[in-house]
Amino acid sequence: MQENELLFRFIDGTLKDISNFDYNIIDSIWNRTVLLRAIGEYSKAINLLKPHIDKPIFRALYGETLLFTENFEDGISILRNIEETTNLPISLKLSIVLSYLKKVNGIQTEASLKFLKKSFLSEEEIKLNILFLALHNNLTGGAKVFFEYANRLFALGHNVCIAAKVLPPNWYKINVPWIIYNEKIPKFKVTLPDILFSMFWTLTPTSLAINIPVKILLEQGDPTIYEPDKFPKNQIQFMDKCYLSPIKIFVVSKNLKQLLKRRYGREAFYVPNGIDISLFKPALSKNNDIPIIMLVGADEIYFKGLKEVFEALNILKNRGHRFKVIQVTPSGRVIYNFEREVITKPSQEELAHLYAISDIFVTGSYFETFHLPPIEAMASGTAVVTTDNGGVEYCVNGVNSIIVPPKDPIAMAEAIEKLLLDKNLRNKIAEEGLKTARNYSWDKIIKLVEDELYNEVTETNIVTSREPEFKGLIELKDRNYLLLDVKIGNLRDVIKKYIALFSKEDSVNLIIANSPNINVKEIQEIIESLKVSPEEVPDIILLEEPLSDLDIWSIKHYIEQQLF
Repeated sequence: MQENELLFRFIDGTLKDISNFDYNIIDSIWNRTVLLRAIGEYSKAINLLKPHIDKPIFRALYGETLLFTENFEDGISILRNIEETTNLPISLKLSIVLSYLKKVNGIQTEASLKFLKKSFLSEEEIKLNILFLALHNNLTGGAKVFFEYANRLFALGHNVCIAAKVLPPNWYKINVPWIIYNEKIPKFKVTLPDILFSMFWTLTPTSLAINIPVKILLEQGDPTIYEPDKFPKNQIQFMDKCYLSPIKIFVVSKNLKQLLKRRYGREAFYVPNGIDISLFKPALSKNNDIPIIMLVGADEIYFKGLKEVFEALNILKNRGHRFKVIQVTPSGRVIYNFEREVITKPSQEELAHLYAISDIFVTGSYFETFHLPPIEAMASGTAVVTTDNGGVEYCVNGVNSIIVPPKDPIAMAEAIEKLLLDKNLRNKIAEEGLKTARNYSWDKIIKLVEDELYNEVTETNIVTSREPEFKGLIELKDRNYLLLDVKIGNLRDVIKKYIALFSKEDSVNLIIANSPNINVKEIQEIIESLKVSPEEVPDIILLEEPLSDLDIWSIKHYIEQQLF
């Protein structure tokens, strides 16, 4: 068994299924220790850690591991005496806090310690620093879900931002900071986020290079994983390597969860997509002179099956049926010869309106992961006809939808015809669909996501670099004030008020950053002019190295809103 497989099995929680393994194949001392702990080999883990406990992060892990050997006195003593905590993973920070609170006496297993940590996070309403790494800003269902995760977690109080090499989308409202980075890999100089979400599997090498404790791939499927034979061999080899990397995988459908298990042996965390039921909701009435049939997808994306959809609609036209077709598309490109109204990149509000006024929604996809448009149509009170594409696990044939085989225009024409001819059936299908959609509200789904994130951060996680070597520019304290672009003319007033408010005994920092016109000598001269002994002045830190927008975002949780 290779190192990567051992590491991803640990991440997936399936390491216990292996009867024995050679932990010496693990290069990293940290990872070797974490895996030994996972199988209960605490004595071996302690012996591995001893030569490295001069580093705070290894010393914290050492103290925590001692707890599992019932050496509570030494373990608690070590944890309580760790002073540099800024750059420890949140899991180890929690162990330190719990040791001060005398809550770790009697802890015997990692599971019981994890339960304590998670309970403390919940009781204290502690929020997380979450970085979303976006690949693109294109109008796709997957991007929409990714951005919704960011918005929704932010709304729950977490400190969230999206980092990308492109501008924000113009089709979706982003409520969190969108930070453009130009480096190959996003860099942090002060403190690291708790969690990294990546949008697409091609970002896996970038994710692995960032020393963030919890890395998650939000996997929503794409043609490469469903039809690998249609793509170049080297591309599929790269994809395989990414899926076999030690990164947590979230999947949005049961179908994709099974596929990753079958192909890679991965045990992904399943959480379905959500929908905004406050946005996608039924119209008060549908008073269309002729029925409206709605489609979503681009003609040029072959697996959306629009070729067969238009063949089915032609069959119905030839049978004398009257209806209007609205097609929502990200590109506006028209390939198939069929009369329709094409709407390109509507806003989400416009999209919701189109669903609500339509009588029938039709999709012809060959494969999907979690197909959003049908359930958005359900939430809008519109009857659904869909192919059995693997991504409509919420559909029940003849109850809340009509399901037909992919690439079968005759079957699709017959399904649409039933709904055109029988308004009562159309209403029944729509009513049942509306009930289904309410089970997938974002309010419910994002709580499942948040709960799993708390599970992840309370684990002692592996690292994907050689060792956890991150060292920030400063050690943050209980209270930190960050001042940016301070002018020399204001500096004296700032320092004077700061000294008046705090003493040397206070656990407080005044951090001056991105102020190139200020130097240490000027700060010292101001302190001397105030007739205050430097030994009595609370800490003032001048950062000569500029902070990036990502740095400023990442320390937001630790910064007081204002000094005066």
